[in-house]
Parts: sequence; C-alpha cells; structure tokens
Amino acid sequence: RLMPYFYTLSRLAHDTGLPPVRAMAMEFPQDLSTFSNHTGSAQQFMAGPFFLVAPVYRPFAESSMRDGIYLPAGLWVDYWSGEVTSGPMVLDSYPAPLSKLPLFIRSGAIIPMWPDMAYVGQLPADPLTLDIYPSGESSFELYEDDGHTREALEANKSTRTLITCNAPPDALLGQRGTTSISIAAAVGHHRGKLRTRSYKLAVHLPKAPASVMLADGETPLKLVQHPSMASLDFHKDGWAFQGDDLGGIVHIRTTSHSTATSLRLDLLPPAMALHGLLAASHVAPTGRRSALSVHRATGKLGVTVTVDGGMAFVSLQIGLEDFQNFQRSSCDEALNFRVQACAKALKFLETKGVQQTGLKAGRPLFM
Repeated sequence: RLMPYFYTLSRLAHDTGLPPVRAMAMEFPQDLSTFSNHTGSAQQFMAGPFFLVAPVYRPFAESSMRDGIYLPAGLWVDYWSGEVTSGPMVLDSYPAPLSKLPLFIRSGAIIPMWPDMAYVGQLPADPLTLDIYPSGESSFELYEDDGHTREALEANKSTRTLITCNAPPDALLGQRGTTSISIAAAVGHHRGKLRTRSYKLAVHLPKAPASVMLADGETPLKLVQHPSMASLDFHKDGWAFQGDDLGGIVHIRTTSHSTATSLRLDLLPPAMALHGLLAASHVAPTGRRSALSVHRATGKLGVTVTVDGGMAFVSLQIGLEDFQNFQRSSCDEALNFRVQACAKALKFLETKGVQQTGLKAGRPLFM
C-alpha cells in the first residue's frame, strides 16, 4: 500500500541523491545530538521525511522492550496506538514483541497509499488513500509514471501532484481551527495516467469537525456525515468520525474528480456562539460601539459600527431567519466563517478608525 510513497522517494533519490532511508542526522541536521554515537542515532532511521523506524536490535531472550528511542523536537504519533508524544525526548521500555515494529509518524505527515493488492498493476491506483497527520503547513508531491518503461527518464513522461495540508500547529492535540487539505491538478503526462480519481482520507484528529466541505473549483459542497464506517462504506462520498480509532480519525470519501483540476477539503471546527465570538474579538474604545442590525436595502444581518461619529455596516451576508437558525443549531460553519471575518473587520475598524479605512457613514462593507 505504501508503493506511491516510496516510489516518489525513489524518484527523488534519482534526481537529488537524497535516499529514501535516511540517518537521523541527515533528516535533522540542526539537532546536534543526532551526530553523536548513541542508540537514538545509530539504531533507528527515517524512512522518508515522515516515518521514524526504531528496529529491535537485541535478542528477545534479553528483553521484549525497546530502549533508547529518540524522538526529535516536534510531535510524534505512535503508529500502532495513536498516542501523541512531544519531542525532544528518549523513550525507554517501549513494548516491542515480534508482532510490533516500533514506528512513529512525524506531525504534518501526508502519506499516499494504493488500494490493497497482491502485486503492482493488479488493481487500478484508484482510489488514492491519504493518511494525514495535520500540524501547521506541510506538503507531499506525489510522483507517478507508467511503471514499466524508461519513458519517465528518457522522455520526461511522468506526473506530479502536489498535496498540501494547513492546520493549527497542535491539531493532533486537539487545538481548535480549520484543517484544509488541497490536492492540486496533476502536472505532466504519462502512459496510463488516470483522467479521474477518487480519494479516501484518514485525517488524524482527536475531535470530530462540525462539518467537511469539498470544493473542486465549483460551488463548495457540504459532505454528509455518516454515523459509522459501516454506513460510510455503503456511500460514494461523505465522512465519519471514529473517536476510538488510534486517537481519533476523520474518514472522508469522495467521488471521482478530474485529475486536471484541483480539489480542496476543509474540516471546519465546531461553531462558537455569535455573541461570545463578537465579545471576545473586539472591545470598543470610548466613543466606538457596535450592534447587530439589519441592512434596509439588502435585508442582510450585519454589525453597525459607530466610530467617532462615522458609521460603517459590516454585513454577515445572511438573513435574520438564518441567524435565528444559527442560534438554534450553533453549527453553521459558513455563518461561523462570516462571523469570524466580521469580527476581524470590527477589530480593524476600531483600531484604525472608520475615517482611515475610507468608509463613509452608512456605507456597507460586504464580507
């Protein structure tokens, strides 16, 4: 299943000389401890940028525990349990029976995988599974070619697809915020290139998002949440959350999309109450105040900001009925985004003053 990950690393090795299997000092040159000779530098390695492998190097007759596993700075996820550990630190007494290779995933990892198959080419490489461990900004450029000829090397017949993830730095620990995953249009061409492809994503998060939005250049689509993986398996698209699976995983499935266009998935956090967000986002100085109101011309709900006699209307682009529905459900992610944008605009207006923004009294500013 890891063929697309290691095949990409093999092409990288051909182009740059950077090997798929890397010494700790090669992947973490700023960590001086990796240059000294100890268990954490000599008895473990990185498989590409994301897998830390710590093989058992002593007879099981001595111990079934693995000592001296060194985790550099950052967050690391135990592949087998989903437990998150913050480095730098040394792990001792790690259970390592014959059935368990000590394996840790670096935060920010994006790992592409093929469907289960007995040999390469037995099945189409569709759907493509993306195993993602969100943390800050990370990326992986998937490399593909026909897998049979030398056309990729002699005629540049190959395809590259950039996959990026943008999330809060501590998303793996439950930090609230939006996790966005983008799959760029495939660049290049090779024999057998897929014109369309579906995706399965396993996004490791300890809490379920409020909703998952999909955008492929057209109007964003809100994917249906299913109560279980069994339910999701009977549908072509949607998402389900498994809180008891490896610390929490959001499973997402998409229908087939053209590989010539980009695709984006947004995992949106639970919405916050409107009044709480506005109150926390801005405190009006003396002579500056704001209030919820309805724009007479458009009928849209917004916030009227009065600053030193000048007035600006910041629209939330929603009607009063939608706001009342939001109060009841507290889970409308689109409205929540507009509220956040509105709160930021209010903060800017109250800091700089309406006159400096060029807004005149009564002029609407649509977000």
